Amino acid sequence: MELGELSEGLKLAAINVGSVFVMTFFPEDGITPKNDGDISRDKIFVVIGKSDEGLLVASLLINSEVNQHLSEIIGDYQHEIKASEYDFLEHDSFINGYEVREISVERILEQARFLGILNEEDINMAIWKATSSPVIKEYIIKTYHLEL
Repeated sequence: MELGELSEGLKLAAINVGSVFVMTFFPEDGITPKNDGDISRDKIFVVIGKSDEGLLVASLLINSEVNQHLSEIIGDYQHEIKASEYDFLEHDSFINGYEVREISVERILEQARFLGILNEEDINMAIWKATSSPVIKEYIIKTYHLEL
């Protein structure tokens, strides 16, 4: 479902903890394009928190596999989700809890496509993995209320 097809109020209501979206990311977002010559890459992400002002969200990327070059560093912070539980997944995937990404709500409203919602167990495990990550900053935990 395209967020552009919804009223402004419904669009904002769709951006909650556990909501899953797909959006185009660029190298300036810290995302490496997949193929030579590509300038962007579509990535799936899940919202794990919102700022008090509602202008920013904390999110985690969902990947089809764990980066094998970094698995010794990031492996413990990955949470597997099953395609059998989510219509929007083509295959079992991993929520990358190692690194939290901040995204503006405005960008999500303008560019993202809503895919679905994670169940409570998976979102809680993803948040736990993220808050356990050695690279997460304390301000992220406080700003986005990531305490479980």
